Amino acid sequence: MIASPQVSPHLSKAGLLALCCGVVILVCSPSNAAEDTIPLKQCPKTVQKAIKSEATGGKILEIEREDSDSTVQFEAEIEFDGNVYEVTVDNDGKLLSKELVDEEETDAEENEEAEHEEDDDDQDGEEVVGSFSELPQAVKSTLKRETRGGEIEEIERETEDGRVIYSADVEYESDSGELVYEVEIAEDGVLLSKVLEQEEAEEHEHGDHQEDHDDKDEEQEHESSK
Repeated sequence: MIASPQVSPHLSKAGLLALCCGVVILVCSPSNAAEDTIPLKQCPKTVQKAIKSEATGGKILEIEREDSDSTVQFEAEIEFDGNVYEVTVDNDGKLLSKELVDEEETDAEENEEAEHEEDDDDQDGEEVVGSFSELPQAVKSTLKRETRGGEIEEIERETEDGRVIYSADVEYESDSGELVYEVEIAEDGVLLSKVLEQEEAEEHEHGDHQEDHDDKDEEQEHESSK
């Protein structure tokens, strides 16, 4: 139980207000944080497997477990080729996103971008890349690494403010259904992001089972009518 504060009769209104606010903050502050830093071995096996897969060739820096209502997610910071990525995985080990952690630009870089921004506007646009072989070698290597086990559906080349970015839709088959990710890669081969865009639950098995059940019912009715 929190004891009532002793208020001096000479305390000003401003001082009294500050004191009351302090008591409210003390009483209302949550005792448990929503995020907890945990070692990899304390994650579910499916989560461990997913994080290790995304960290192939890199180093796992930190993992946090985040609880939100009935949802549990795991966020891992991974260092790869001098870049840091934030990887988010759900409690079943499904990758939700892998994104490059932006670094603050220097003043010189900001000034250079501002100088060329107007000239680059005329060159902005998107185009579909005809085949994998047309990609720069650095982009090919990254795309192969980040799409293991998936099928590349379409690749686009986008120019924005003079910066070239390649994006690809990649389809995966999982036990729960079809997963589609959008992968974005810079022209120098640096992965920018890999984000789950679409998830379709597997339904055809239930449909096939229902058809088999209906066929059996028809056979039984036919036999009984003889």
